[in-house]
Amino acid sequence: MSILSIDTSLKNTSINIISGNDSTNKILLSDKPNHFEVLLPLLNDAIKELEINLEDISQIRVNTGPGNLMSLRIGITVANVLASNLHIPIYGISSFYAYNFLAKNDLKDVIVAIYIRNNKYSFARFKKNTNIISEYDLRISKDNFKDVNIRNSVLISDILADEYLLNLGFQKQNLTAENFNNLNMDEINFFIQNAVPIKPINDHSYVVNN
Repeated sequence: MSILSIDTSLKNTSINIISGNDSTNKILLSDKPNHFEVLLPLLNDAIKELEINLEDISQIRVNTGPGNLMSLRIGITVANVLASNLHIPIYGISSFYAYNFLAKNDLKDVIVAIYIRNNKYSFARFKKNTNIISEYDLRISKDNFKDVNIRNSVLISDILADEYLLNLGFQKQNLTAENFNNLNMDEINFFIQNAVPIKPINDHSYVVNN
């Protein structure tokens, strides 16, 4: 079984393929979103490195956000086309789950919060050591976010966390496609899509070129 994961949520382009006991992780760091130019070449490099064919891929996972809307759409479009042409399962997975995987804690809830724009945030609270979302808001104002109880929780954000989140104690985490391949799909039942066309979960976009 070969699983392809794609992440184009921010500036960097990332793919990961697990094929049997082998895997490869390809990341292109960038100062601006240029996923359109680099995503397919990265995929070709990964396939060659593993010495497999495109037809050997049996499942696709793609980040559906929250994230930069235009960037997300590029990764999601490629995932939709591949899944349709190869007739294989596809899963659209929120980045909340991948960040929670990086921070999962046995003793505390995990709160993932991401600055979007215009003093708005997306956040999700996970029950300790689980993938169960107990509270979320995809577009909450700073004034209302102040009412979210973040005490005694692990606080995680993305690499573009703003000063407000950092001052609250949120820690930056760098997400890659590999994090999606590490997820146990049996534990995820919210913000999950499994049929073409996969779509971004947010209808608003981040500013990622600042």
